[in-house]
Amino acid sequence: MTGWRKRQVLELALKALETAEIDGNCEYGATEIIRKALTQPERTWVGLTNEDIALIDWESLVTKKDCVQAIEAKLKEKNFDKK
Repeated sequence: MTGWRKRQVLELALKALETAEIDGNCEYGATEIIRKALTQPERTWVGLTNEDIALIDWESLVTKKDCVQAIEAKLKEKNFDKK
């Protein structure tokens, strides 16, 4: 399980436990949310291909930070759901 996924699972569990405390039942909803989150398949990290790298407009990038941000944007495109 990746770090960002673990964080999502913990946030869902915390929210459920907080709701359970309000309802007076500390188990209400928490176990179901945790089970559901843990059954979600992990995604395999997808790196950049040579073609992806070639498509980056390197000429327009002035600083190292610009390069890092361009690479980061490409990786996000490939690895995170678009919502």
